[in-house]
Amino acid sequence: MDSAEEERVTLEQAASAFDAAALRINDGRPARTARWTDRIYLAIAGYSGMRSVAPEIEAAVREVARTARVPVERVAFSDDRANMLFRPSAGDVGNVSGSSCRAAVSWTEGAMRRAEITVNLANESRITRCINHETMHAFGLRSHAHAALSVLSYSQTQLTRPSKIDHLMIETLYDARLHPGTEPVVATRLACAIMAEKLGASAAEKARHCEGRDLRAGGLLSSLRDRQ
Repeated sequence: MDSAEEERVTLEQAASAFDAAALRINDGRPARTARWTDRIYLAIAGYSGMRSVAPEIEAAVREVARTARVPVERVAFSDDRANMLFRPSAGDVGNVSGSSCRAAVSWTEGAMRRAEITVNLANESRITRCINHETMHAFGLRSHAHAALSVLSYSQTQLTRPSKIDHLMIETLYDARLHPGTEPVVATRLACAIMAEKLGASAAEKARHCEGRDLRAGGLLSSLRDRQ
């Protein structure tokens, strides 16, 4: 078990992580929530070493999908239905600096439509983190939770798999009470309330962290201003 799983998660930590990862795009502008609303058709390229990591990729996707309660079907890479695709980076053979690990996602009206993940096979020691980090992006966490104990944090490079707070963010994003396409200013308050329930927070703690919460309270506007 990762040490992250043993960490106590506070409501403020969870709510701030959600604001940062689910309500922004690429550490930048605020964004409406987006998540999968239909079946995921998972396709993994069958070349350039991908066969050896395909089981790990499928396991990672299915783990997050179970938390999100989204059905997953494995299909051939050439299948027209494929909407979550994993392929190797162009410089994956002995060229770490020329390789990359990234996810390109698209969505309309809050519904995820397609995710294309590039796996850096050249950097063998980071493959597991690459797979899990990008899979979280592919499920609708389109930015990063740098301040949290999260696989989506660039500061927590020792984490290779989703942490307790990562699972909580996915549970919250896919909660029926938080609709796809929810405006950030509404989503930040509602997500906080959902997380308070899941964490067993007291009424006083919920009120302190969630009531009147807006983008500025979540730190988003101030972080964007600091980047300008």
